[in-house]
Amino acid sequence: MIKKLQIYILEVINLEKINVGCRFTLSVMSDNFIDIILGALNEVDMSKVQRKTDRVSTFIEGTAKDVFEVVQAVYKSAGKSGKHIVLNATFSTGQHEEYFEETKIKPKENTSSNQQLCASFPVSTQFSLYPLDTPHYVDIIKSGIGAVKQQGVFAETVPFATALEGDVDKVFASLYECFMKSVQQARVVMTVNMSAHSPSSKR
Repeated sequence: MIKKLQIYILEVINLEKINVGCRFTLSVMSDNFIDIILGALNEVDMSKVQRKTDRVSTFIEGTAKDVFEVVQAVYKSAGKSGKHIVLNATFSTGQHEEYFEETKIKPKENTSSNQQLCASFPVSTQFSLYPLDTPHYVDIIKSGIGAVKQQGVFAETVPFATALEGDVDKVFASLYECFMKSVQQARVVMTVNMSAHSPSSKR
């Protein structure tokens, strides 16, 4: 019994240290989109992850917890503008140290933690899971969706995706739970499309 517990603890520790990358893009329906996007990227403390922004998107890499927290904080920072904000993100395990410059991002001074950066707001989300190199991909997908359903934000299953509705913090927590549950069984790619402050939701 003790040996099984030790193995379980080691597995949890290793899982928490697993390297995860995310490439994401923010689309802001506003003439002021440049200031909103760059403001969000600059406001969030990214000292725990590696980051590189190009002309199309931003790529970050670190532990799963840190990566999900940074993407969440960037989206919430942009979302406080009240403008229609769409996030397109792809999460996957892996390591790409050669992609980054040697300079390390310095921690932000005199700022709150990323979790406390901005107030929450409701979002509509669609995500998809793609387990790789396994014949049991259907079971892994169903298991991931099951984990989301327990969080109370599940809306419906749609072609090629699962729809979520709810508070932005709860939705990100559900996505993290789903991703971590899935990577225990296989290497997984997760795609996320998230929308906030959409005019269509007011009709």
